[in-house]
Amino acid sequence: MRSISALVLLVLVASPLAAQRAPSGAIEGQITDSVRVAPLAGALVTATHVAAGRESTFVATSDAQGRFRFDSLAVGEYALRFASPMLDSLQYGGPTTQARVTAGGVTRAALAVPSGATIRGMACPGVDFPAGSGALLGLLSDAESGKPLEGASVAVAWSDLQINPAKRALYEDRRTARVKVDASGQYRLCGLPTDDPLLVQVQFNGRAGAVLHMTIPEGSGVLVRDIEYSAMSARALNDSAATNAQTDAPKGSARLAGTVRDGTGQPVVGATIRVIGTAAATRTDERGTFTLSGLPAGSQEVEVRRLGYGIARGPTTLRSEQRARLDVVLDRVATLESFNVVGRRWRYAEFEARRKDAFDGRFLDEAQIRKMNLNSTADYVNALPGFRAVHVRWGEVKFESMSNPGCSPVVLVDDLPVQTIDQLPIPSALGALEVYRGTAGAPPEHKSPCGTIIFWTRR
Repeated sequence: MRSISALVLLVLVASPLAAQRAPSGAIEGQITDSVRVAPLAGALVTATHVAAGRESTFVATSDAQGRFRFDSLAVGEYALRFASPMLDSLQYGGPTTQARVTAGGVTRAALAVPSGATIRGMACPGVDFPAGSGALLGLLSDAESGKPLEGASVAVAWSDLQINPAKRALYEDRRTARVKVDASGQYRLCGLPTDDPLLVQVQFNGRAGAVLHMTIPEGSGVLVRDIEYSAMSARALNDSAATNAQTDAPKGSARLAGTVRDGTGQPVVGATIRVIGTAAATRTDERGTFTLSGLPAGSQEVEVRRLGYGIARGPTTLRSEQRARLDVVLDRVATLESFNVVGRRWRYAEFEARRKDAFDGRFLDEAQIRKMNLNSTADYVNALPGFRAVHVRWGEVKFESMSNPGCSPVVLVDDLPVQTIDQLPIPSALGALEVYRGTAGAPPEHKSPCGTIIFWTRR
């Protein structure tokens, strides 16, 4: 009897083991980002077993080289897909790739993000995109109710600086576009310039929300950005002068907290964080943390800067009576002290950082200055929109704002204030020039309502 019981026990134990030894195989592959021509890291990959019975889905994450692998899969057909936030927002999860798993085998599969041309076509079907153009789209909702803001408009403005060879001067070509939001709250603008700063603003019932800075990357050609509009913090459309007025700045009950770190993960102490268009500003503590309160709700523009680092600027969403979190990484700007031998470009670290991130400034680099080849340093200021050189008496010249005659801007050479125009570099020694017609975008320590002009000497 004991031997029979042992035989029964052996059969009962062996049966589950036999089921575990069912034929299986593996799938491995790589995801390529066709836009950047690079591996796609951190993507969520799914493998769904397509069978007559109940479907089973397995999940893996691509590594730094875009590689993924599924082990111990039952034999059969599988549908492979990967998740991409932008593709999902376009209601397109990428093509489904079929893979067949065989017993003991490894099936290889290649997945890819569609090309920029394909993504543009998905964003704006039937639209013919000229070179250097793309699309901006997203959902617009009310910050208080969360409902679609049907009937509102999304306005976009941008500016191109064009060189007039005959006059050896620059002229500003300002462009605008506007679209109405549909019943679902969606907005879509096709044919906007790529890799150029855009000013985006929601306008509704005679009022306007915060001005948001956005850039459509040339590679993908599409930027998907959802916006929230708060009527409580919006301004009257004709109240343009109040944009920079601190005494009339919008307030609210939203809060913002977070950290600022460098590329190595170390806290950045003393970084300035401000919400553009409001009076709210603070600095990070010794741990790199910050907190702001009394902020207006809706999509707002936040700027983070610290001397020696690049400028971080972009939109964030705030809600009344709630605290939002924003963690920022600032890239350190290389300076002359960091190298024994450097290229010429690093001589103007602050100029390069501001030119990259500030829409409201106008910039001339060394190549543009040499190409224009003007007779005097003041002529370069005259060539840019917003200022003019005025002769006040024999041999004495000053700069004044064209929008506010009689108002003199702050003038600096190599980021240091100067008192007279005699202290400006001669044309052959001029290496770069940046001007700001108002306080927007100008360095906080040098901004003035009359504008700011910064000359950089050639070295």
